[in-house]
Amino acid sequence: LGSDNQGKAAFKGGIGLINSRATLDLPLGKNKAHLFIGGRTTYSDWLLHKINDIDLMNSSAGFSDLNGQLVYNLNGNNKLTLFGYYSNDRMSIKNSTGYNYTNQIGSLRWNHIFNSSLFSSMILGFSKYNYVTNGFDSTQRDETYKIKTSLLYKTLKYNVTWAPSSSHLFDFGLNAALYHEQPGDLSPYNSLSLIVPVKLASEKALEFGLYASDNMTITEKLGAEIGLRYSGYSSSPLS
Repeated sequence: LGSDNQGKAAFKGGIGLINSRATLDLPLGKNKAHLFIGGRTTYSDWLLHKINDIDLMNSSAGFSDLNGQLVYNLNGNNKLTLFGYYSNDRMSIKNSTGYNYTNQIGSLRWNHIFNSSLFSSMILGFSKYNYVTNGFDSTQRDETYKIKTSLLYKTLKYNVTWAPSSSHLFDFGLNAALYHEQPGDLSPYNSLSLIVPVKLASEKALEFGLYASDNMTITEKLGAEIGLRYSGYSSSPLS
């Protein structure tokens, strides 16, 4: 994501027979900040319903997504970058079985310069995935159902780079990720359904790592990288 408009706002878009898209590229605060927003959507159902096939005429499909990025220069030594993304995909077959997927992603990045040879980067982020499927049969309404699953991922990354000389570049830092998983949640589709609700136990897991490395320049044609890393992982059911 970015801009080549040299400080000028720009809007672009397109409209098609089955989908449309638009983007906004906007400098803010005398080039102290920059905002980018983009989105897409589709409206293809009308085309499916024109096809001379009874199954396709009673089906539907579509997607939409939205993404954005805000870059803010606090001062000469600090910069913040905020990013977000959302998508929604859907599909149904013969008005009976439906599928829906959504994704949400977000991150905040902080770049900091301590001095000419020492700087750092920290990233906080998350990602959430949801999946829902519906089973609907107008002739067997007592057996209609919904199934939901989801996965939530949270992450932290922190890296420090030190360049004491032109022949050494040290990196050290940590990263961690926390997972929350809902493997399955079965429920009745509506009040007419006799499906017995079932909910599988949720689970969580933690993954982490600590590292340090030295990227060395030995000669103009020879270099080496030496590093150490410690990693760990644990998981357990959610109470």
